[in-house]
Amino acid sequence: MSHEPTRHVMRFSEELRQSAEPIWGEMFAHPLLRQFCDGSLPVETFRYFLIQDWHYLDAFAPCVGIAIGKAGDAAMLERLAGRLVKPVEKSLHRKLFALLGVEPSVADAVPVSPTCLGYMNHMLVTAMQGSLGETAAVLLPCPWTPQFG
Repeated sequence: MSHEPTRHVMRFSEELRQSAEPIWGEMFAHPLLRQFCDGSLPVETFRYFLIQDWHYLDAFAPCVGIAIGKAGDAAMLERLAGRLVKPVEKSLHRKLFALLGVEPSVADAVPVSPTCLGYMNHMLVTAMQGSLGETAAVLLPCPWTPQFG
């Protein structure tokens, strides 16, 4: 019986996440996220972030649809649908808006910030022109970020 140590074979997504660790570290150290985590984020700042995130989902959801449309076969379609449909979370935003006294129609009327618009455009162009892998990569930061490092 061999007692060789078991090697962990890292998945490609784990390799990518590990190689981007310095960037993730900076993101998780950002004052907005730190204030959010420790409860000191001003309500107005959270309201603004939430409204911009509401707009962001207007690009995220179509990118999910594009990714599903790029599935090569029924098995891939099923796999993608189960993983990608769940994060489209405007229902959560509606609940938070209600707590903050924000009507969705008011949020819709708030201009998209230049940063948010740039990111939305990046996602949509990547999804439209890129491969399924590139589309998945452009979608991954959203579901990975709630882990808060």
